[in-house]
Amino acid sequence: MHPNLSPSSFVIPAIIFLLSHHFPNFVCSDEFHYSNCNSPVDCGGLGKIEYPFWVNGAQPDYCGHPRFKLGCLHGNFPTIQIMHRDYLVIDIDNDTQILKMMAIFHEFSCSGFNITMDSTLFSYTPDVEIATVFYDCSSIDPHPGSYNFSCVINSFPNDAYLVTNTSTASEFASECNFNASFPVVVPKSADGVKEILREGFKVKWTVNKTECDECVGSGGRCGYNTTLDQPCCFCPDNPYRNKCPNLRSSMYPSSLSMLFRL
Repeated sequence: MHPNLSPSSFVIPAIIFLLSHHFPNFVCSDEFHYSNCNSPVDCGGLGKIEYPFWVNGAQPDYCGHPRFKLGCLHGNFPTIQIMHRDYLVIDIDNDTQILKMMAIFHEFSCSGFNITMDSTLFSYTPDVEIATVFYDCSSIDPHPGSYNFSCVINSFPNDAYLVTNTSTASEFASECNFNASFPVVVPKSADGVKEILREGFKVKWTVNKTECDECVGSGGRCGYNTTLDQPCCFCPDNPYRNKCPNLRSSMYPSSLSMLFRL
């Protein structure tokens, strides 16, 4: 060592150098879960698709919750299956956690109007009404809140009514056969069942958003550990349970201790 230099003469400049550089190539690598789930995916103009949703065929299943898998019919029509029933996805609002969708009828059957929502993951929004479908009515007059249409039972068309008014439904129950319950949002200008069906309905999903926000806030991307069956946080270096560690701050103590041992 030069006789006029002491270890302390280069410690301070070295500390300044360390604190002013991130050293990204040495601190972390591009972890494949993080990269795969950060790749932009679009379907039907929904925009950026985020956790808990993921697009089957375009993203690995760990990018989202297993029960929030989206299909992309012909590349333009996003779909979701809930309780073995297919729905067309109209809109996803990640801020409010509201999913707007409409039922898909593979045939316009009367039984197809029976919808059961997964209450462990979804709840209806306040503007949704539970309508009742009746058929085989012996004698019934038009009522407010009732919409006449035709649906198929055993390959034959049947006269049916979709009833959105509770008191009206009780009157129909005495004159008709009850078939199904169906969630609707009745638009003001609705002239019939087709207009109501096109309007769709909204549900709020109940997957923990706070936990995902914590992950995103730390620089990660929310995902799912399919082995442990629980959410996780994909970070540029590794997956973690809740959030990404502060890699830069965790690097400094060991580096500084090396300097002060000189």
